[in-house]
Parts: sequence; structure tokens; C-alpha cells
Amino acid sequence: YTIWVGGLNYAATADDLRSHFAECGSIVDVRLRMDNDTGKSRGFAHIDFNDKAAHQAALNMNESEHMGRSLRVD
Repeated sequence: YTIWVGGLNYAATADDLRSHFAECGSIVDVRLRMDNDTGKSRGFAHIDFNDKAAHQAALNMNESEHMGRSLRVD
């Protein structure tokens, strides 16, 4: 069960995202997408959850604020 998260602060880390979405349920993996040339964040990530309930809870966090930015969650 995977969500896409956009609108990330470019300084956000995988651990930051784990903390932000921890209340949703068990997180299997966080894949923060980086630019191949610069090594800097591209401002989005994919997060895998263990079950459908956690996935739905994460989707409900659309427009939540993280590090001063409003997140888009799909």
C-alpha cells in the first residue's frame, strides 16, 4: 500500500516523513526521490504502509503541514 507525497520541504529527510506519518500505522519503507545530478531532494516521496487502514489514514493527511509546507498526498 503506497502513497505519493508531494510539496515536501527540500530539507526533509526520510526520518522526518516517518515521524510525520507514524500516527497512520506501520511504515514499511520511505523512498525520498533525489535528483540524479545534484543529489538534492526533488520534493516528493513514496511511502509504503503495511496495511490498507494505515494507507487510508495517510491519504487523509492530504494538505497537512510539514516543515512549513502543505503536503499533497495521493
